[in-house]
Amino acid sequence: MTFLTPDSVLLNGLKPDYAYFVHSYRAKLTDRSALIAVADYDGEVPAVVGKGRVFGTQFHPEKSGAFGQALLKNYVQFVHQDNKGDTCDLEKGKC
Repeated sequence: MTFLTPDSVLLNGLKPDYAYFVHSYRAKLTDRSALIAVADYDGEVPAVVGKGRVFGTQFHPEKSGAFGQALLKNYVQFVHQDNKGDTCDLEKGKC
């Protein structure tokens, strides 16, 4: 996977890695500024997209080992931020 927007909140602390794709379907983007990461799967596949508070992955993060778990953790922390910038403590189960 190649990160196009490495400063995305989803990729915080992550390095490009492999992810679990089940099929070769790919979305055609009308707005390439939403691309966060791409994969090479017989051509460029939009792997992670996002704009504002909306994100999507073409792969299965829950099946993608430590990389996928870290991406999901980043997402949970992002959506649970309050106005003070506090984040969840996932280790203690507090949001």
